[in-house]
Amino acid sequence: MKSTQAWVTYLSKVELPVLANTLRQINELTDSTNSTVNELANVILNDAQLTSQVLRLSNTVFYNQTRTQVSTVSRAITLIGFDSVKSMAISSLLVDTLLQKNDRPHLLRCLARAIHAAVQARCLLPKRNEQALEEVFIGALLMNIGELAFWSCETEQASELEALLEQDEPPVEAQKKVLHTTFTEITRGLVDAWSLGPFIREVVAPGKANSVASSLVRHSVEMARVSEDGWSGREMDQLLEQIGKDIDENPATVRDQLKVNAGEAAKVAVSLGIPQVTELMP
Repeated sequence: MKSTQAWVTYLSKVELPVLANTLRQINELTDSTNSTVNELANVILNDAQLTSQVLRLSNTVFYNQTRTQVSTVSRAITLIGFDSVKSMAISSLLVDTLLQKNDRPHLLRCLARAIHAAVQARCLLPKRNEQALEEVFIGALLMNIGELAFWSCETEQASELEALLEQDEPPVEAQKKVLHTTFTEITRGLVDAWSLGPFIREVVAPGKANSVASSLVRHSVEMARVSEDGWSGREMDQLLEQIGKDIDENPATVRDQLKVNAGEAAKVAVSLGIPQVTELMP
């Protein structure tokens, strides 16, 4: 694999074809008719593991604040909403598929960051309609899909890159040396190849963010990484300023909110069946 396209093709066709196809199927469904509600239910019901995960998440306070017991997928869609169930399905699929392939430390750290960022973006978003909430959640969860997909695979390049990173080689330089491309470029390729939708394409596009929502997603993803070294420091203070602008709050209030949301992210990780990543969260 000597180019971005070669990696995108390899990950899509060789390593993760089922994930690629199911994500494409789910993302192409939009809540416009009853038939799509049934189609979403059918995609989930085709996979027993996914069904049980979605039902488990449907009964967590994060998604179901009414605390009404949910025991079927169609009931979950009716009660909690199409977009929420769609986002549960995507996060469950991602976690299960990648961890079945591998549980290397780099993958666990990336998953911890992705879940932390997704929960932060969803909790911080000021305009609270269901579709927007789930859009930023999935945007943050999949913003580094190239890196997640790469670390889930047993390749020579993964071992080689791991060794370089352990020698403190700057990450982007190390990626170029081993992969002949970067995780960012692979992510952009996968977003197109897997039809992950216009919002994620906007989030991963080069240049300035086009909307408050995509800016918030980018800052949440960056904050999830920086917060591993604590809630203070120059880099964190800059991010607090930027997130404050995104949501129209002062940095001190943002810091308090982030700490509360981090606790929520740990609960979501447990609900997704990966309690081991909670110790990688701040």
